[in-house]
Amino acid sequence: VTWLLLTPRMPDVPVKAEDDKNQQAVVSAGEIVKSRSFWVLVLMFVPLYFSLAGFQYNLVPFLSDEGISTSMAALVISAMSMTAMLSKLIFGWLMDRFAHRLVYGFAVLGMCTGFILAVTVSSMFMVLVVAFLGFFAGSILPLRGAAVLSQFGAAFYGRAVGLITPFTMGA
Repeated sequence: VTWLLLTPRMPDVPVKAEDDKNQQAVVSAGEIVKSRSFWVLVLMFVPLYFSLAGFQYNLVPFLSDEGISTSMAALVISAMSMTAMLSKLIFGWLMDRFAHRLVYGFAVLGMCTGFILAVTVSSMFMVLVVAFLGFFAGSILPLRGAAVLSQFGAAFYGRAVGLITPFTMGA
């Protein structure tokens, strides 16, 4: 569904002109929230934030149940953080060069694969699996930034992100 809905276009909110020479879009918070683009972005990113938060919050207990020590669990979390930092650069580069929906689909597929691997592989490979998942989890911020920018433009980026954030903060 997201594949079909995420298109590089401006929001479906009305443009109000101050004067005829420079038509500058004035988009209120209410107009942003009423737009289809806003709700598509919320529906795109809330599941990613919630699934990732649920995984991260339960990672140490999960690893403990698998017989992994707390020091090894800390290493696993560090591996996830390091690959997430690296992936922000890579996904930022990808978003500049490829269609956003392709990169988004690639990231979601990678995260889903990581979640499946995390519950199916032996604890011996958990550092690699969680590092793999961290790589794709790190894509969320550059993806959200590029998607919001393409939908609302630079002039209303902060307002749109500010309105989306309460939905993702629940995670």
